[in-house]
Amino acid sequence: MKKFLILISLLIISTFPHFAFSMHDERPKPSSSVTAHKFSYSDGNLTLRSPQSEEEWKAYHAIRIEEIHNRYCQGEYNYEDPDEKKETNFPFVFVGSYRNEPKVLGVIRVDLLPSKEKDLFPGKEASLRWVAIHKDFQKLGLGRHMLAFAEHFIKQQRKILIRVPAETYSEGFYKKVGYSSMEWPEGPHHPGEVSLAKRLQ
Repeated sequence: MKKFLILISLLIISTFPHFAFSMHDERPKPSSSVTAHKFSYSDGNLTLRSPQSEEEWKAYHAIRIEEIHNRYCQGEYNYEDPDEKKETNFPFVFVGSYRNEPKVLGVIRVDLLPSKEKDLFPGKEASLRWVAIHKDFQKLGLGRHMLAFAEHFIKQQRKILIRVPAETYSEGFYKKVGYSSMEWPEGPHHPGEVSLAKRLQ
């Protein structure tokens, strides 16, 4: 009887070879943070990536300070802002070739938002923060390229809605590239800020 049961077990396994494996499949699921921190997207001479050197980090902060902080924020700029170090937040530099040398043309931070019941798509939303192009390279269409690269990254993270807390002066720019007014539970961070969003296809 024992030999008979063994033979039956072997016959089942050989007939359905994936059955036994699937019952014990403990392979880890893909981690968005692992793939995200390795992100680098290029198109021709333009690249969106995490800062790769001390010089790129200096440029990252310098552009944010000049184009955003000094205009709209109060107090001292915080180089050690905890938000910059969160595992779900990703600071990027937008790099291009200028006089045959790599040059940081712009900066942007992508935050993968935590799931909240009040969100339109809980767990499927991202936000763009500190979006700025260097003063010497504005009005050249580079902002559109940088946003497109950031949206490519967000799609890779399987998010479907992008939220942007934008200054009123930039509202027209965002609406030209597919963003529209949409209320956000966080609300404006200061007077003159508008809440925009874009649904990714």
